[in-house]
Amino acid sequence: MATSIGGIALGEVTNRMSLLVLDDSKRGFSRVCRELLGTVISPMRGLNRLISGDMWKHKSSHYKYHDKDKDPVKFSATIGDRYIADDNHFFKGENSPYLKFDVIYGNIFDNKKPQPFDYFTLKAMFNLAGNQPLISQINLVAKLWSTDLQSVSGHKLQLGIFQHFNYFDSEEVIDGSGKIPFKISEAASFGPGAIYRFPTVNNFINLEQRTFVSAILLGGSLTDYYNVIDRNYNMGSGFSVKSNTAMTFGKYGDFELNLHHYRIFTWKGYEHKDLTTVDPLYLNAQGDKGNVQLTIINPAIGISLRPGLHIGVEALYYLRNTHYTYREDVSFQTFETRLGLTYEF
Repeated sequence: MATSIGGIALGEVTNRMSLLVLDDSKRGFSRVCRELLGTVISPMRGLNRLISGDMWKHKSSHYKYHDKDKDPVKFSATIGDRYIADDNHFFKGENSPYLKFDVIYGNIFDNKKPQPFDYFTLKAMFNLAGNQPLISQINLVAKLWSTDLQSVSGHKLQLGIFQHFNYFDSEEVIDGSGKIPFKISEAASFGPGAIYRFPTVNNFINLEQRTFVSAILLGGSLTDYYNVIDRNYNMGSGFSVKSNTAMTFGKYGDFELNLHHYRIFTWKGYEHKDLTTVDPLYLNAQGDKGNVQLTIINPAIGISLRPGLHIGVEALYYLRNTHYTYREDVSFQTFETRLGLTYEF
């Protein structure tokens, strides 16, 4: 499920994003850079272009692969510093530089010729140093189907079915308590969602509310006990609820409040097996039998310095409650803060 369903989502998104940089009218160093970047984003497309010879073919017409008027794209990159607390301590944690990318692909309220994945949002964060994982966060929401609801003039409401791929990962803080704060994966997930855009207030304030509920066919979560062949997570299924409230204040800045709640059930444990006689590579178990609840509260503020450039501050608070059927339950809370400089392309 994770490879096929989750892979379809990531594959379609990276395939579309690779088209943004390809331009067959370019030559020389610019062309090489575009082809290289397109291959990094979507390796299979790069391989196909290499085999077919499209990598070096020059065209004077129909040379672009993406229609920005049909599918507008907003892309931004943020570089900054991240502080993750150890066991919820204010002055005991770890700093690490990070790089984050945000993409809004398409217009959710343009339903003239709706197609799956013609609208999606993607957020990916990478740690550049320290003990935290290289990839610490991926949030993908892609529209599969949607419809407009007739509403009062100035109000816009879109209902639809969305595919989700969410991933939060962390490791223990260096010289800390030795506790891993959180791990959660929503690899294969679908569900209904609503996006509501309020009328602009005084031509200045824009407000948009997004709400999603999804069924997690397959997900993963941190376990405090099961650890076989460096695997420290349970697998299971369940549901998630997400909310995003976004406000923009003209050219001055913006505010967001993101809420995530995940509930994953691990149905099949290993507790009644004699592990001394079982090859761990072929152990037929999802992990520690039980369930986990992870809630993430994420407010963020951005202040514009000039058009296309702003400084942002955000915080994330993690609350994890894990119930084990055959072991002692575990509750854990911690937080992180981020300070970054964002450039919008």
